[in-house]
Amino acid sequence: MTTAGELINGALRLIGMLAEGETPSAATSQDALDAMNQMIDSWNTERLSTFSTQDQILDRKSVV
Repeated sequence: MTTAGELINGALRLIGMLAEGETPSAATSQDALDAMNQMIDSWNTERLSTFSTQDQILDRKSVV
């Protein structure tokens, strides 16, 4: 599962703020996390949904 930090680092690389292998400063990470949270909150305000998936593995013994 992808973490918020991984999403943020990937986004910063896509916009050219980070080179491959670099990590952002704590302040930059916090700013990006705040921006991401604001974006998700705005989606909620607009009644847009964010979805996730969860894989479940069942064996035949557990199915009755």
